Amino acid sequence: MYVFDFLSNVDISGSNIVLDELLPLVHTTVYQDFKKGTFPAINILEQKKLEKRFNKEHLLYFFYGRPAFRFKDEMEIPVVFIIEPILKDINKVYPFDSGAFNNLYIDNYRLDSRTPISDYELLNNFLAIRQYINAIFGSNHNYYYGKRKIDDKLPDSVKQCRKINQDLNNLLNLIVEKKQDGIDDRRKTVEIQSANDYNLSGKLVAVFAPSYCFNESVFININASGVKLYNLKYYNMSKARIPIPDLLKCIERYYVDKKYIMPGDNYED
Repeated sequence: MYVFDFLSNVDISGSNIVLDELLPLVHTTVYQDFKKGTFPAINILEQKKLEKRFNKEHLLYFFYGRPAFRFKDEMEIPVVFIIEPILKDINKVYPFDSGAFNNLYIDNYRLDSRTPISDYELLNNFLAIRQYINAIFGSNHNYYYGKRKIDDKLPDSVKQCRKINQDLNNLLNLIVEKKQDGIDDRRKTVEIQSANDYNLSGKLVAVFAPSYCFNESVFININASGVKLYNLKYYNMSKARIPIPDLLKCIERYYVDKKYIMPGDNYED
């Protein structure tokens, strides 16, 4: 039994169900990789291309709407690319970061290690993603802040399905997990995979980075091309393993301005 069989039910996909706006794609990298002495963000902007690369998988990864990020080094400074949701070659979609699942975080994720990750796949299209967010979070705003619906507010089909599908029940519990023992914000962020490189021309709409990066010629050129640059204020680096409120708040203002999320939305819990 797959985790998201409930998406075909009328109370999820019926004609009377109103879905929120399609969110942009998000790709987060670092300004400087101090260990390798490279500048990934600058390289991406120079080439105007995202390249697939991840161990032997040769995949390109996006997050849907959320700038989820986990620091590997306290010196890392994130750069966030906001990209039009134009992706025809979606390979796979998961409701969490698949790398964490595959790299022995299963126990921290509180998922059943006997369940293959393929059972957690969403259909590889944006409609299924929006239906999932509407059913589990209620709105783009709630999804953005990782606040799923309280149990009583979940659709009837989800309530019934979790009674017989322990994997769905585990996932719903994982999203609301309060402890920070090895799990992070990526556990409630939809991941989109592509098997091809991605040309950013005409699709990159905004870049969030610390303002001192903007002195680099490549940032100046990208701004002149019409891509908006937004300053990421510094935040407490000691809290790298938990959601970064300043990062979320900064990009939330952009999302509200673009009407991706609506101001004044209330969390479901």
